[in-house]
Amino acid sequence: MRWTNFNMGLAAPLTISQTAQQLKSQLSTWAVTAGGKAVVASNTKDMWEQASQNTQTPLVLICYNGETIRGERAVSAFNHRVERNWIVAVTRGRGWNTERGASLYTTTANADPLYDVVEEVRDAIRVMTGISEEFPVEFQSISPMSSNNKELDAYAIQFTVAADIPAITLTNPNAPA
Repeated sequence: MRWTNFNMGLAAPLTISQTAQQLKSQLSTWAVTAGGKAVVASNTKDMWEQASQNTQTPLVLICYNGETIRGERAVSAFNHRVERNWIVAVTRGRGWNTERGASLYTTTANADPLYDVVEEVRDAIRVMTGISEEFPVEFQSISPMSSNNKELDAYAIQFTVAADIPAITLTNPNAPA
């Protein structure tokens, strides 16, 4: 059985801020267990600036990245559904190793390999409920992060959630009396 686009249907549509709160709450549970924290970034520039800070603990940065209407033009306005785009950045310092990239793929100083951490966060996002009108969350990509031609010890996970937006009235609310 194919589970993509399985309609879970939320009790009420979530706003962008409610979705951000849900993401932060659920990812904070994971981040705190790993000795870090999860925060909502103001925008992509803020996310990149925070990701470039030197830290030795996991940091999960959540950033709303816009939305697009879902479906064919003929039905998209009628369906009132959008693809809400999100980026979650996962960062953690490399620590001190003789081999600079060792902390990416081996346990170093009791810290899980960063690649494993990124996959763990990706999988936690993919199975989240209560943040999308459809299950599962639509994972799109993982990519290394860079800022001003400087590579960061961070990876960006991009995904979308299905969100319903309010319907519009088809009559003129400002019609003359």
